[in-house]
Amino acid sequence: MLPTSGMAALLSLPINKKETTIMAIKLIANYSKRLGLPGYSSHQFEVSIETEISNTSELPLEAERLYGSLQAAVDAQIQQVGFVPDEHYGIQPAQKPVPGAFGSQTTSTSSVR
Repeated sequence: MLPTSGMAALLSLPINKKETTIMAIKLIANYSKRLGLPGYSSHQFEVSIETEISNTSELPLEAERLYGSLQAAVDAQIQQVGFVPDEHYGIQPAQKPVPGAFGSQTTSTSSVR
């Protein structure tokens, strides 16, 4: 029965008061990129982020937003290449004994002309 102008409306509250806890959904997103460089070298950069959403219906939009943000951050940073070794980096020149010298004396073949 609907309350009318002469009647009081009573609201009944449940006897067993249970707290309803709304749990957040934690999203963890990672974006990584590796670029090959000359001389079999490469460099990589990765960014990770955690966020929370309150409803699964937010997932597609939030995932798209996170991916775009992470991709932009990685792409902006990975452009700074830093040290790039040349094709001779890490290769030790062959050691060749100096003629007439004792066995402990050697010279690099790169310095012998």
